[in-house]
Amino acid sequence: MIGVVLVLFVIFIAGPIGLFVVGGVWSALTGWLLSEDADARAAKKPS
Repeated sequence: MIGVVLVLFVIFIAGPIGLFVVGGVWSALTGWLLSEDADARAAKKPS
């Protein structure tokens, strides 16, 4: 019985929360790196 409860907990509680946290961290890291890259490319470009 405890195994069923743990599986359901992971499926419905821990899994989605972990997915949202990892997605938020991934999005923030990607945005930070891409904006830094865009700034570097814009600084090299002659106007």
